[in-house]
Amino acid sequence: MPNELWNEHIQRLKVGASYSNDTSMVVEWLEKNTMLGGKQFSFKGHEWQIGPLKSKAREIVMIKPSQVGATEMSSRWALARVAMIKGYTCIYVMPSASFARAFAKTRCDGIIAESPFLRNAIDRNVDSTDVKKFGANSYLWFKGAQAGAQAISVPASCVIVDEYDFGMQDVIATYTSRVTHSHWRHKIFLSTPTIPGFGIADEFDHSRQHFRLCKCTGCNHWYWPDFFRDCVIPGHPDANLHKITPAFLAKYPYNDAFMTCTKCGKPADFGPENREWVLSNTGSTAIADGFHVLPWDVPEYNTPGYVIEAATKYTRRQDWMNFTLGQPSDDSEACLSLNELRAALLDAHPGTSCSRVMGLDLGLESYCVIASVFPDQTVVIEHI
Repeated sequence: MPNELWNEHIQRLKVGASYSNDTSMVVEWLEKNTMLGGKQFSFKGHEWQIGPLKSKAREIVMIKPSQVGATEMSSRWALARVAMIKGYTCIYVMPSASFARAFAKTRCDGIIAESPFLRNAIDRNVDSTDVKKFGANSYLWFKGAQAGAQAISVPASCVIVDEYDFGMQDVIATYTSRVTHSHWRHKIFLSTPTIPGFGIADEFDHSRQHFRLCKCTGCNHWYWPDFFRDCVIPGHPDANLHKITPAFLAKYPYNDAFMTCTKCGKPADFGPENREWVLSNTGSTAIADGFHVLPWDVPEYNTPGYVIEAATKYTRRQDWMNFTLGQPSDDSEACLSLNELRAALLDAHPGTSCSRVMGLDLGLESYCVIASVFPDQTVVIEHI
């Protein structure tokens, strides 16, 4: 038998012998079986990922800012699970089908190409941007959560929803219902947050909440770094970090900014030896493990100066809070509060038996329709 065929045969035997039902072993599996940039995969610089990956919870939710490696992690997470667990089906959901196909091609295909193990585990007859088959009967599907999408009618062991807040929530609910009859019933939600009490923020509020605390190397105090409380620009205690504008950047040496200990004020050392995921609500009986990731969890790339400058790149402060700081935020100047909407509701026109409704279609162009609905379901449009 030629050496190449013999090596492929040995690899297939290894695949068959490597099945494991312990999902907390994903960290070790990824380090052993995947590559990154031609080198053996490592969590160096992204050590925060180890906590969520080692969780044994049936459901996992994660609030995260952009640029912390969460999508790279979740793609490897999905591939590891279908390769490790025999008969495991994972549906990876993104906000739209086009995003899902691009993700399959640019992220997952690259990881597979670099890994001898995954290359030999994949069934080349079932290998597309819609679905990939591993081993005898494990599958990884890629789907979108846009309006009108239909969840596939096959049972799933796990549903991973990436950018949870930006998909259609009713479509996501349909996907997650696919795990109902599974032994595993795994659900993993990760997203940049939007507003408090919605989407990933709401899921996190109802989870066993984990925060990655920092230990001060000066006073040994453990704390959760907060940008507005702990960020300092040397020599400028008057700098208002809630009001960052281009003029702010011209006035202050923001690139010299650093994070400090909440208690003693010493500059923070965000090295992995000083960080630890800690459960805050220890008495919670929630099913899901929640993890709140901050920009400081990847300190090599997300410096305080970068965060300050990024505030001037967004039209809305809320977007900066969401995408750069990873914090849910209301923008009172750009949205209506629930109380404002309730105050505007009218049950019926005076002297009539009809109700008034409003429809909104928001996009690059936005449309508003006001209509009256009568008891016989007749709709009279009053304003467009």
